Amino acid sequence: WQLCDLLDKPGYALPVLGNVTGQSVGGVISIGTHGKNKRFGSMSSIIQSMRLVLANGNVKNIAMRNALGKFSNDQIACAAGVSLGLLGVVSTVTFRVVSKHRLSYSIYDISFTEFIDSYEKILETSEHVAFIYCPYVDRIRVERSRKLTAEEEEKFQDKAMPRQNRLKLFFTHIFNYILFESLFGVLFGPIVWLIMRYITLCDLKAEASVEKPAIDKSYKAVACNIDLDIEHHEMEYGYDMKNAKAIISEYRDVFQSLPAKFQYSSMLDIRFSAGDSAWLAASSGRPTLWLDLIRPNVHKDTEYFMDAFKPTILKNLGRPHFGKENILETNELANCFPHFADFMSIRDEVDPKRMFANPYFDSLFRSVNGKPIRCQSQQVDGSLIEKPKTKRLSSFMTIADVQMEKLEGTFWKLLTVPFSNVNSIFAEE
Repeated sequence: WQLCDLLDKPGYALPVLGNVTGQSVGGVISIGTHGKNKRFGSMSSIIQSMRLVLANGNVKNIAMRNALGKFSNDQIACAAGVSLGLLGVVSTVTFRVVSKHRLSYSIYDISFTEFIDSYEKILETSEHVAFIYCPYVDRIRVERSRKLTAEEEEKFQDKAMPRQNRLKLFFTHIFNYILFESLFGVLFGPIVWLIMRYITLCDLKAEASVEKPAIDKSYKAVACNIDLDIEHHEMEYGYDMKNAKAIISEYRDVFQSLPAKFQYSSMLDIRFSAGDSAWLAASSGRPTLWLDLIRPNVHKDTEYFMDAFKPTILKNLGRPHFGKENILETNELANCFPHFADFMSIRDEVDPKRMFANPYFDSLFRSVNGKPIRCQSQQVDGSLIEKPKTKRLSSFMTIADVQMEKLEGTFWKLLTVPFSNVNSIFAEE
């Protein structure tokens, strides 16, 4: 993001960021992007106010928080927090920010059992933390950071990760490319994984990383922005954090029930966040456990792989991150999002002619006589509803593609407003 650099100059920073920072402001808000700080919800949770250009051309100013900084319970605010691009064009955003700060961050690995026993303590002592589960070796890579104290800010200079760990991560990227992008990885995956296990990925020694952590500006430490362009499938669902141990263990059981080829060719990104007020955020109304399944395109049978987790998703009322792949259908979404019908009512109110519609959500949010139905071929009132070809797609690209066709010229430019033109009030959190 340009925004992170712009905020840094006058001495401010965003308190929460996603894993990558190349998106637009409107994009990260609209799809419910979240970070790895358990004190904050999705990106919409740090918005003070925003402005929407509606389908009829009117401009709607929305207060996302009240004068005391509490979440607004206004219906349009709750719907606009994660709008999926369906309510209007996000033209202006006012973020709540914090003083800029540096983070001490480290990477190390632990066993799955150690993770289950200690993740709550790690969360309490970290500013940002992610846990990467590698099912083939049944271990967890911990990526954590903490704020420097005032004394440490004056004492310590920025410094990179210890050379030992930087070399290991460098070779990890190379082996990732071999494993995830090449035919060699498909044929000899277990061999490559064993090399990664014992030489690179999980051999990140705690004493080299924790006792001599790297130090950098918060937004550089939080976002990884990995340069390797590995095409992959990603499916993330949010769950009630109070059931975290049981749900994570269920995911592990599913992994172990699958053939080895699915274990060495995939990983699970585990994060935690606070709840927020956006109706279609997976973290709406509850502290949230995020489980993100990742599998490269080069490996086949991904649909079978993802469907293996669906019983666990449904059982635990998992809610999808709409910027990634989704396997739930309309009635299942209505069941896991308590305010699903409320969002649809607001959409009917502000965009009755569906100017901001797109094929993905037209198929996913179908309804007959006000009742959601499954997105599959079936007979309803004598008419055949075809199973949508876009079911497996994420919403992010379909929103962008359709909006670009419809919102030409100046109207489209509003949707992709550069960060330098976004009005942000530098209000201390």
